[in-house]
Amino acid sequence: EVVCYRSILASGAAARAAAARATVLVVSSPSVAALLADVCRPDGRPDLVAVGPTTAGTARDRGWPPAAVASLPNAVAVTSAIQSVLAKR
Repeated sequence: EVVCYRSILASGAAARAAAARATVLVVSSPSVAALLADVCRPDGRPDLVAVGPTTAGTARDRGWPPAAVASLPNAVAVTSAIQSVLAKR
């Protein structure tokens, strides 16, 4: 067995600090959406863009509904979702 890729979640403190500096967060993983929702206070959360329905569902279930969900998991769709969120500001 060869490990070629490993995903490790940031600590709660690191995730909270990153979110505090953001205007828009792009989240492409249900586990990251859950982490951020658990550690970020509702009154200090930036807009969230989910890269798909599973990640969006996890964010909603944790009380942080996404401001937008990318229509496809690619750069063009994610960029479009971010632009739609920023246009509403």
